[in-house]
Amino acid sequence: MRYSLKLKAYFWFLFILVFGLVGCMASTKEIETLVATPPTIEPTKINQQLETTMPTSVLPTQTIPSPSASVTPTRHPSPTPTKPLATATITPFPTLPIEREEMILSGLMQTNGGCDLPCWWGVTPGSTTVHTAKDMFISWGISWNDGYVAIGRPRHIGVYSEFIVEDDIVQQIVADGTRDRYDLAYRFTEIWQSYTVAEMLNRYGLPSHVFLAPPIAAEAGVPNEYGLLLYFTSSDIRIRYLVAAVYLGEGKNQICSDFEDVQDIRLRLYASGKLQQDEASLQSSPENYISWETATGTSLEEFYEMFKDEDIINCIEVD
Repeated sequence: MRYSLKLKAYFWFLFILVFGLVGCMASTKEIETLVATPPTIEPTKINQQLETTMPTSVLPTQTIPSPSASVTPTRHPSPTPTKPLATATITPFPTLPIEREEMILSGLMQTNGGCDLPCWWGVTPGSTTVHTAKDMFISWGISWNDGYVAIGRPRHIGVYSEFIVEDDIVQQIVADGTRDRYDLAYRFTEIWQSYTVAEMLNRYGLPSHVFLAPPIAAEAGVPNEYGLLLYFTSSDIRIRYLVAAVYLGEGKNQICSDFEDVQDIRLRLYASGKLQQDEASLQSSPENYISWETATGTSLEEFYEMFKDEDIINCIEVD
């Protein structure tokens, strides 16, 4: 009996031991299986879990997308550009259109403002006040710069006038124009047509004095220019022409009466009687000039006949 009881107890001990070992082995295999193949969790379930576990106040407004969903990037509004600070507006000084300026110039050179030399463009030396002259030009849109007036612009023929003032009265006027040696050379001929040598001789008669200045250069192939200076003393007019000359060699040059040879004109106008007061000084030649008679061996009457007809071109040799 005692033997049988001990045998039963031993049998149950072995049973429990074997059952425990089998259970442990099963649990180990299940754990290995779970590690080798982790369960797949759908993203929607994650969202559900987040919603149930996180407080509503801190939930993000955008849920975690599924792998197949496209993600649209969040666009932040572009910053509104700041308005630039206002800057001061500089109003340019009004300028006269070149077409209008040339029209005024052409009219003045044709009519001389309705007066005769020594009046110039309506301004008479010895009588016109500086204020009257200034106001007149400004009313036309022409700038007055301390008595200096320029009508014309770069690359256009211009006439430059200086009004010399004493005691608020214009006493002398100097007007100057230069031939454009390029595409606008014809404009010089048109503008100064009333002041060619022929025109001046026909309007004011035989000049009281004629002088020549020798050319700056006297070499073959080099452009030469003679200064031709005419005095109409009784009319208070002095006019100088720069005349193109042809070098003939041996110190000789040829000048002609063709107005196309005139490269520059300078007109000086005096108040009444002012030029005649200097008559005595004209008995001797101005600086760098010699008398026509000395330079050519001909008289003033012969000069007049040579230059009075613009349609007939005459030439003469000078030293």
